[in-house]
Amino acid sequence: MTKEKKLTKVIETNIENGWEAPIHGEFKGVEEDESTGEYLAIFKELGDDVVFKMSAVLFLFHPKFAKAYWGEEDYQLTTSCDTESDKDGLWGSVSDGESSIVFFMGSVWQYYLQQAVLSKDLIDYYYKNVRYKLYCHGCCKPYTAILNRDVKVKTIQCPNCGGRHILAPIMG
Repeated sequence: MTKEKKLTKVIETNIENGWEAPIHGEFKGVEEDESTGEYLAIFKELGDDVVFKMSAVLFLFHPKFAKAYWGEEDYQLTTSCDTESDKDGLWGSVSDGESSIVFFMGSVWQYYLQQAVLSKDLIDYYYKNVRYKLYCHGCCKPYTAILNRDVKVKTIQCPNCGGRHILAPIMG
C-alpha cells in the first residue's frame, strides 16, 4: 500500500473518531507534491469549487490528532523482574517477590505519539497502530485497545473482567 493511501486511511479513521480538521470542508485524500515530496491533505469546501491543500504529516505531530486517534485513557507500561536480580529494590517497588519497573506513565496518546516520533517511519507507525473499539463477550462491556493492523489474529485481555479473548479485527 502506498504512503498516500496509508495516510489517507489514517486521516479518515481519525475523522470517524471525531477529530475536526483545521480546515473546513470535506476530506478528499492525500497526494504527494512532486516538487517537494511532501504529502498534502486535500479538502474541498462544501458546495464550492475551492480546494485547500496543507501538509498532512503536520497533523500527525499535533496533540489533538493523536488524542482522537489513540484516545486519552491513562496508560502505564511496566515490566517485572525477580528480587534476586534486584536485591536492593533499585528498579521499583517490591511486592510478592517481584520488582516492578515503570517505563512510561501518562495518557495512551502520549505514549503512542512518542513512539511514532521515534519510529523509522511515522506514517507506517500510525497506520499499523490503530485504536479498535471492542466488546467483551465475557462481561458484556465495551472497551478500546490499540492493536497492530498487520496482526490478523491476536489474543487480548479484557480490562473489565480479565478474561482473555481471541480477536480477529477487521479493518482495511
